[in-house]
Amino acid sequence: MKSGNDDGFTLTEAVIALLVISLSLAGVLQLARLSAKDQKRTVEQVVVAKARRDGVQRLQTELNALEPLYADQFSATPQGLTCLPSAQKPCEIKPPKGYQFRYVVAGQETPQWPLSVTSEETSGYATKERLNALIVLDKEGRVAAAIELKVDHPADCQFDMISRACRRPQGGEAQASQSAGEGP
Repeated sequence: MKSGNDDGFTLTEAVIALLVISLSLAGVLQLARLSAKDQKRTVEQVVVAKARRDGVQRLQTELNALEPLYADQFSATPQGLTCLPSAQKPCEIKPPKGYQFRYVVAGQETPQWPLSVTSEETSGYATKERLNALIVLDKEGRVAAAIELKVDHPADCQFDMISRACRRPQGGEAQASQSAGEGP
């Protein structure tokens, strides 16, 4: 004869088994939710990084079209870079919404540019300020991007390593150097 204890699971055992299964499912669902949240954050970061990279490339292209950037042709503030009427072609470059520009001229970072148009030196050369780099700052003032501008100088330029600027002969010296190079 069979006893009544061997017929199956007790109610307590069934409840405990269901509890273990439900806790396991809750853990799996929590992992899936966290994984989806992580994936969403990663996708957002990739989109922001692509937008930043595209913005920097756009700025680089616009700046390269204006090269060389000398102080007597441009006016710059944190809100953008604008060509002065003396420039060869009209231009206006604005930072992306919520960002600001800072300018690097002769190794110094400044929120506005130009600092001065020209400076006379005792050697008879005039030094023109040239924009060396553009820094893009985000809303918190952190560097979002830095664009170093190419430095190519005309043949009559004598590059001064201290001021990091091109020095050009003025008036008579430029004509004398041209006539000395010409043949009879």
